[in-house]
Amino acid sequence: MNIQYALWILFCVIVIQKPFANTYYIWHWQMRHQIDDQTLEELKKIPLHGLFYRVGNFELRDTRPYLERIKKQESFVQDFKKLTFPEIHTVYTFENSSNQGFVRGYMNRPKSQGVDFVARNMVEDYEYLRAINPSVVGIQIDLEGPGVDFSVYLELIKRVKVLAPSAKISITPMSSWHKRPEFLPVAKASDLIVPMFYDFHRGKKVEDPLKVTDIPWLKRIVSEWDQLKVPLLIGLPTYSYCVLYDHHGNQAVPWAVTSPESISDNPVWKLISDNPQSNDRVLLWRAQKDFSFQRQPFKKGSSMKYNFVSSSSLSAYLESINSLPLKHSHGVAFFRLGYLNEPLVLDALRIRRSIANEPLPKLKIEVTRISVSNKDFFLVFSNQGEPTWFGGEGLRVRIKKSRLLGSSSDFDHIKTDEDEQLSELVEEYFDSGETLVTPRIKEGKDDLDIRVHLLDGKVRIFNLKAQDLQKESVLLESD
Repeated sequence: MNIQYALWILFCVIVIQKPFANTYYIWHWQMRHQIDDQTLEELKKIPLHGLFYRVGNFELRDTRPYLERIKKQESFVQDFKKLTFPEIHTVYTFENSSNQGFVRGYMNRPKSQGVDFVARNMVEDYEYLRAINPSVVGIQIDLEGPGVDFSVYLELIKRVKVLAPSAKISITPMSSWHKRPEFLPVAKASDLIVPMFYDFHRGKKVEDPLKVTDIPWLKRIVSEWDQLKVPLLIGLPTYSYCVLYDHHGNQAVPWAVTSPESISDNPVWKLISDNPQSNDRVLLWRAQKDFSFQRQPFKKGSSMKYNFVSSSSLSAYLESINSLPLKHSHGVAFFRLGYLNEPLVLDALRIRRSIANEPLPKLKIEVTRISVSNKDFFLVFSNQGEPTWFGGEGLRVRIKKSRLLGSSSDFDHIKTDEDEQLSELVEEYFDSGETLVTPRIKEGKDDLDIRVHLLDGKVRIFNLKAQDLQKESVLLESD
């Protein structure tokens, strides 16, 4: 075998085995720069090809057109220069929630000069940011919602191309627009089409389904878009749903941002364990009385409902896309980048692990003993895997023939039966990266039972022997 042939085989093996076989983009959606150095390094490891960087939102203020631009801090120019990805696209959104919004209340109106106002502002930002960072190569028009006039949309794209002929124009159509004939000229005029294959079902009633996306639907709808024969980027979600329903069961806040930790830590919110959607990563808490929570009043019967997207969920979405024989796909775009410790949105580390098909383990909990005397100790539970599934509780620790010496604890609930010499500590939501410390424990003779609910609806039961607890730490892992 000659050297050239051997090198060619080695090259083929490396390419085939490389986990990052796709081209990846992501949205930076916050209206201020929130890509710290740690996040930036994780994005480079993906490696990320393109960044959709939101820089403005068009709206009406006192009936006058206005562009709210991203807030630029003192270090903005230096921070923006650090974004050394092959492509950066500036992104613009549009107020379009009512007839008085920017789209229907101004841009769509005849002789409003709306297209010219939008195009000139977009190009001005594009030129300014491109002068700072030459990776800026495109402009994204995120025009969606009710009342979109496709003829105005097409006129806007053409106008931007006249003012900035070097800019790549990308659009983010709603997933159903491929069925509308009047949309096709808009798609053909664009350089990159990024449909939003998410927001699958956000129920108006508390009993309605709640699902960010759905794999069978995803495979079908992406295949249909591929038949348009336009350059396609597949938009996938990295966020979870959190929806507030009022005491009548009607949707009150479609985009609530309450972390499940804060909900489960408040005893007035009760986890509804018989929720029929719970096996689909949908969880429901209900207020047991009128009360105030996070400076907001809630009526008895109000509900907070979640549909969780984890790193393993995202891996499953990517696997389903990669199984399709697509001819016009240019890669995948993730909506959106979560900043460090942001609730309900995957951060760069979790997105990178999802792409590499190395999501956090479904179950990996370290139990550490902290001895304070010959007979007294604390137990520390650290979740190094995914959040636990909570069809009644996420983590239940049962302690027999040992006595709790205090009531202060990180767990949500403590139940004690003196007659049975039994104590139970329950955590409804055991989050990834969370650490829980038990109250002080007086050592007994019996074992420790630990029950863990996982996101897949399965239950794992571990029985720690007395001798196990003599070790410095014990690792609980799934099969």
